[in-house]
Amino acid sequence: MVNVTVSMSEETARKLRKVVRELYGSRKGALSSLVEGAVREAIARQTSQGKTSFRAIRDGKVFATADDLEELALIIRNKGIEPRGIRIESSVPLKPVVRVGARGRAA
Repeated sequence: MVNVTVSMSEETARKLRKVVRELYGSRKGALSSLVEGAVREAIARQTSQGKTSFRAIRDGKVFATADDLEELALIIRNKGIEPRGIRIESSVPLKPVVRVGARGRAA
């Protein structure tokens, strides 16, 4: 482990600590886990250069990565991990699916 000192405004620090409390409670190392995850995500976005990769996260730790969801699903299945207990993150934000139109029944 390496210690890094970061300066930020008091307002940002207050909001950061509030989010950490809401997500992790007062668990030791929670702030470090959140910040490290955010930094890793930012680095991955910068280095991926448009290439999408997916990460499976459980208990705040990445345990599997893959270039597509099918490959990631296979890794998770082979490790025997229940998919409901994990979070999947994409290195590139996915576009939301929006459906618009009238819905009705034929007469």
